[in-house]
Amino acid sequence: MSGEMLNHVKQHIEDLQQLKSIHVWMDCGPHFRCYEHLGYWQAQWFAIFLCDIFLIFFVEKHGKGLVDGLFALVRTWIKEYMLSTSARIVEVDDLLSVLVEGAARSERRDEGGPRYVVEKVEPSKPLTSQRVEHVRFQVQKTYCLSIRARGSGQREPPHWRNHVFSDLVSAPAEGHIVKLDTMPEDGGDWRRGYYGQQRWLATKPKKGTRSTMMLRFDVQHDHDIEEAEHMTVWERTTLAMVRRQALRRARQQRLSGAMRKRIDEVLQFQGDAEASEASGGSD
Repeated sequence: MSGEMLNHVKQHIEDLQQLKSIHVWMDCGPHFRCYEHLGYWQAQWFAIFLCDIFLIFFVEKHGKGLVDGLFALVRTWIKEYMLSTSARIVEVDDLLSVLVEGAARSERRDEGGPRYVVEKVEPSKPLTSQRVEHVRFQVQKTYCLSIRARGSGQREPPHWRNHVFSDLVSAPAEGHIVKLDTMPEDGGDWRRGYYGQQRWLATKPKKGTRSTMMLRFDVQHDHDIEEAEHMTVWERTTLAMVRRQALRRARQQRLSGAMRKRIDEVLQFQGDAEASEASGGSD
C-alpha cells in the first residue's frame, strides 16, 4: 500500500526526469524495512530515473510525524460527519465524499496550513511481486541504505551500500550488487508470519457439527451464572454522578442535624441559666 501512495506522489513532483537524488525518511516498521519495499524502490524509482536513493530509518520508537497524525485527522473528519447527520457511510464513495468535505473544512480553518489530496485508489492486483535478492547485510539491523548506479547511464543492477547509520563517519565501504527476485503473487501466503497450525486455512464448521467451542458453550449452561448487567459509558458516568450527589447530600444532612442539635443544647443551656437567675432574684 505504501508503494501505491508513493506512485501517486510522482504526480505532484515537477521535473521528475531531473531528479539527482532522493532521501527517504521512514520509521523502522517491518513493512518499510523489508526486502519487498527495497525492491519497490529499485524497480519503480531507480530503474526509471537512475538517481541516487537514500533510505533512512529512524530508530525504534521514533519517526512519527505529520503523516502519522493524518490518521487521527481522518478519524476526526469521520466523527464530525457522524455527529452532524444520521446518514450512514455504506459505500467507498460515501467515505470519499466525507473525507473530501473534511479536508476542505480543515483547509478553511487553517488557510496557511497544509493542503490535502483525497483520491480513490483502485490498484490493480499485480501478478508478480519483486523483492531484492537476499544480500549479506540484514535489513532489520540497519538504519541507512543507499542505491547508486554502477556507471553513468548504465541500466544495470545498482550498487547497494549499507551505511548502518546515516551520520556514521566511518561507514563500511563494501557494497553489494543486488538483483531483483520476481515471485508469483500466490495469494500472499509468503507474507504471513509463521504459524504452526496455519489457522487461516481452517474451513468453517458445517451446520450440525459439534466443535470444541460449541461443547464449551453447552457446558456453561449447567452453571447458574447471573447475566451480566451491560451499561453504556454514559450510564456508568451518570450512575457515578448520582452516587456522589447522594453521598454529598447525606453528609450535609448529617452536618445540619449535628448543628441543629448543638443549637438546641445552647438554647436549653441559656434557658436553664435564665431560669436559675430568675429563681435566685425572687428569693
